[in-house]
Amino acid sequence: MKIYKQEIVDGLEKALAEQNTLAYCSLAETQALEEANKDQIDLFYLKSILVSTGWNKNDDVFDPGELWKARNTPEDKPFNYMHDEKDIIGHITGNVAVDFDGNELGENITDIPSQFNILTTSVIYTAWSEAEQKQRMEKIVSEIEEGKWFVSMECLFPDFDYA
Repeated sequence: MKIYKQEIVDGLEKALAEQNTLAYCSLAETQALEEANKDQIDLFYLKSILVSTGWNKNDDVFDPGELWKARNTPEDKPFNYMHDEKDIIGHITGNVAVDFDGNELGENITDIPSQFNILTTSVIYTAWSEAEQKQRMEKIVSEIEEGKWFVSMECLFPDFDYA
C-alpha cells in the first residue's frame, strides 16, 4: 500500500501497513422466503446494503469506478459476529449493484453510474447442536426481525488515497 510522506512524519507508517481495512454499517433486513431457498430449514436469509458510493458516516469514500470493479468480491465470504473472525455465524451468498431506488443495474453496463449501492444477500446458520448456541441464534434472528440489527462491512484494500 502507498504510504504518504506526511503519514511517515506523523508516525503512521507501521499502523497503515498493518491495518488496511475499514468498516461500514447498514440495516440488516430479512429476505423474503420466495426470494430464498425455501427448503433450507437451518438457514435464516438476510439482505442488506453493504456499501454505497460516495462519502459515508465513517468518513470513508467509495469511488464509483473502484466500487464497480469490486462489486462481486463480498460473495462467499464469512458473516461473522461483531467483526470477530472466530465467531462465524453465516456467510454471504451474493451481491448485486442497485441504484438508490433499489433497481438492479446490469452486470455489463458500459456507463458506470456515479451513485449506486451493493446489495448483499446472506444466510445465518440457525441449526446448532449446542443448546446455548441455538438459543443465541434464535435471539439474533428475533432481533433482526425486530429491525434491531445492522451489518458492518470490513474492506481489504491494497492502496488508498485521501478525499
